[in-house]
Amino acid sequence: MPKPPDQTSTSAPHPLALIELARRSGKARSTITEAAQGPLRAAKLEDGRIDAAHPAVVKWAISRGLDPAKLLRPYSVIAVRAAPSAAPLHAVPTARTTTENPFDAPAIADELLDLTVRQVVQRFGSMRGFADWIALRRKVADTARLETQNGQLLGTLIPRDFVRTHVLAYVAQAQIMLLRDAAPTIAQRVYALARSGGSLEEAIELVRDLVGAPLKQAKEQAVRALRESHAAEKSA
Repeated sequence: MPKPPDQTSTSAPHPLALIELARRSGKARSTITEAAQGPLRAAKLEDGRIDAAHPAVVKWAISRGLDPAKLLRPYSVIAVRAAPSAAPLHAVPTARTTTENPFDAPAIADELLDLTVRQVVQRFGSMRGFADWIALRRKVADTARLETQNGQLLGTLIPRDFVRTHVLAYVAQAQIMLLRDAAPTIAQRVYALARSGGSLEEAIELVRDLVGAPLKQAKEQAVRALRESHAAEKSA
């Protein structure tokens, strides 16, 4: 086994995103993240990536039976075909200041369209890493869409617009009826009952009936709309 080098890097940096280092080393992402806070801390660059050419990485790889040279493979043929005057890959600025986690990429994928190949490689660690992120993003979106559709068909999920229109609207209507119409009616009826010698129990029952009427109406309207919507989706 070769002797681990000193902890002072003298070679040109070879930056790798943590997820790319995990892929090349065959380790779990959590293992690499933990190592970045420990034995690989000295190799961590300002942008959050790891310098794979750093002696600390070489020592770490050897201690785990890994070939350090495998961590230094070029990203891709496209990525290394730079003009002679081009700046090193690790010096290319990106739209974001951190690349530690490529899944921090923008929620709107259109923001990636203006990036150059070098910027994409720097952000995602490699062209393969970028392709993997796109594929995973598509799978997550497809899964979420299917689960939502299945939930709606099974009746376990209700569309947001439907709730806003057919449930919250009825609740708001019931609130208006209670505050505007029921309040004076309740006051008049209870006052009349008290003058006629009615009991406390009769007053409570009267208020319960007057308050419950608009609430019952709103509930029945919402339930009817839900049943009609569910039946329409089943027949579609």
